[in-house]
Amino acid sequence: MPYPSFKETASVLSDTHLERQRLEVLHLIERLHEVEVTRLPDDFVDDSPETTETFLITWAGHEMQLCEFGLEVSEEWSVRNRKVDPYFEIFTEHLDWSTSEDANMSMPEGFGDVDYHEEVKRALVKYDPDWYASYFTVGA
Repeated sequence: MPYPSFKETASVLSDTHLERQRLEVLHLIERLHEVEVTRLPDDFVDDSPETTETFLITWAGHEMQLCEFGLEVSEEWSVRNRKVDPYFEIFTEHLDWSTSEDANMSMPEGFGDVDYHEEVKRALVKYDPDWYASYFTVGA
């Protein structure tokens, strides 16, 4: 994430990346919550199982925050597409499941660290320079 703020991060994602983030967040949440029947679309493909495993480790214990990010991405998707995101309700359900008396309120490691967020910005610019270069001025 280029910013420690979920809302700010969602607001700068390209349309393609925003679409993919909705699915990836749902995929992670379902894996973390050990959901047996997925609500992902039939054509969803985990393009990088190794990366997914890394993200599962990163977000384990921080499911509430992952759900909050999913909700922000979903809201941004709804604004851009001028319709309610069908995943919003699913993220809300998972947020309810994630919330408990002993819920971890901290963010995963790296959030708020300037170097971490700058590294993500560089990766996004490399991924889609036409979109992200207008948002981020990053050093080499």
